[in-house]
Amino acid sequence: DPADAKVLKAQDLYLDLLNIKKDFSAIKKNSAIWIKKSKSAERRAQLIKLYQESYFAEIQNNEKSIKWQETVAAYKVFVHENRSSPLAAEAMWNAMQLEYRSGDLFAAAESGKVFANHFPGHARSHEALVKSAQGFEFVGALAKAADVLDELSRVDAKDSEKWLIVSADFRFLVGDLEKAKTSYQKLLSSSNGVIAQSAAIGLGRLEKRDVSRGTSAALHNLVLERGYEPMYSEFRLARLHRSFSERDYKRAFQDASEIVGRPAYTRALRSGARMIQAQV
Repeated sequence: DPADAKVLKAQDLYLDLLNIKKDFSAIKKNSAIWIKKSKSAERRAQLIKLYQESYFAEIQNNEKSIKWQETVAAYKVFVHENRSSPLAAEAMWNAMQLEYRSGDLFAAAESGKVFANHFPGHARSHEALVKSAQGFEFVGALAKAADVLDELSRVDAKDSEKWLIVSADFRFLVGDLEKAKTSYQKLLSSSNGVIAQSAAIGLGRLEKRDVSRGTSAALHNLVLERGYEPMYSEFRLARLHRSFSERDYKRAFQDASEIVGRPAYTRALRSGARMIQAQV
């Protein structure tokens, strides 16, 4: 009778002996058998906890004696079979760390995504996503890095815009222009001047790729209003050349003089303005 007190006592004594010997494989095997036979919910809960702890300890104990790929696989199987265990997150983290140490950065980056997805409230989920984005970037998988950065922008309110601007830049580089444009437009209104300027520059790059459309009036006005370089100098020079070509010499000379007289403007802008001034 599996519920008999003597049977339970014998089981516990046997498990204690196995624990002293650190025979985690035997503890895992026997606890799995007794879980199925036990009719007591409390006893099953105790045995399940013991099974999970011995299973995890068995993998840890074998780390140095088997190939790292087998250890990683064992940790991931543990996570799959014991998602509710407090040890599941640690197993996934250990698997990811082994992949990083072994140089399999792509697999490690994928594991970082899995960790954050499986354990969103865990203290290490943010770190897992950061490592994942860095890993994908390092191996050149920029589209995947952008996906992770987008996730970071959703879960990390403090640095949301920082992650999103890098994601937009990555998407631009891989040709995912619509998503890049959406992110840049969202960040144009940022209270962080550096972020807003980066978004404006990103939109400028996008519009240069589609020459037929030209620069939108909204972006043009924003750049001139806020002085975002290098586009500000480009727009001011273009306006100077336009005034000169249209024979509006008075306006061209006035604008050129104002630019030349301000050392804060870029050297390229002041040189271009000086040329127009001289021609007038």
